[in-house]
Amino acid sequence: MLFRDGLTGLRDPMRIADVIASGLDQYDAVFVPGGHGPMIDLLDDPNAGIVMRHFHETSKPTAVLCHGPISLLSALPNSVEYVAALSAGDIAGARAKAKGWIYAGYKMTIFSTAEEQQREPIEIDGKVLFYPDFALATAGGNVSVLAPWKSYVIQDRELISGQNPFSDLELLNLLLPALDAKKKSLSAA
Repeated sequence: MLFRDGLTGLRDPMRIADVIASGLDQYDAVFVPGGHGPMIDLLDDPNAGIVMRHFHETSKPTAVLCHGPISLLSALPNSVEYVAALSAGDIAGARAKAKGWIYAGYKMTIFSTAEEQQREPIEIDGKVLFYPDFALATAGGNVSVLAPWKSYVIQDRELISGQNPFSDLELLNLLLPALDAKKKSLSAA
C-alpha cells in the first residue's frame, strides 16, 4: 500500500482515452504487461485498438509480455465481434471477423495453453473463455510457444512479444535497442 501510494502513476493511473487525448506522438513505445487483466480489459477495448494501430502505423516499438499480447486483438477491425465469436466457440465466425487485422502474419508469442492450464485452478478457480495462444493464432498471428516457464521472445518488425514473466529481461534486451534505433531514425529524418 505504501509503495503504491507513493507512486502517482500507480495511485492515479491515466485512462487510455486520456493518454490518446494527450497525443500518442509524444510516446516512444507501448508496453503491455501480462496477468489476466489484458484478457478482460484490453483484448476488445476500442481505445487500446487506437493505441495499437498508432504504434503499428508509426513503426514504434510495441512490447507485450505474458498475457499482454492478447491486447493486439484490440486492433482488429471489429474486436468485440471477434471476441464474442471466439467465446461462443464459433471459430469460423471468429476467423471471418479477423480479416484485415494489422498483425496477421506477424511472428509472435504469448502465454501458452500449457502454462494457462497449470495456473487456471490456482489463479482463477476455473477456466479462461479461450486460450491466448489459440486466440492470436485464430486471428492470423504466426504464434509459437516453448515449453512452460522458459524465457522466449520474438521480434517481428515493431512487435516484441514475450511468452511469460520469465521472458522479461530478454524482452527488455530487444526493446531498448529498438527504442534507440527508432530515435536515431527520427533524428536523421
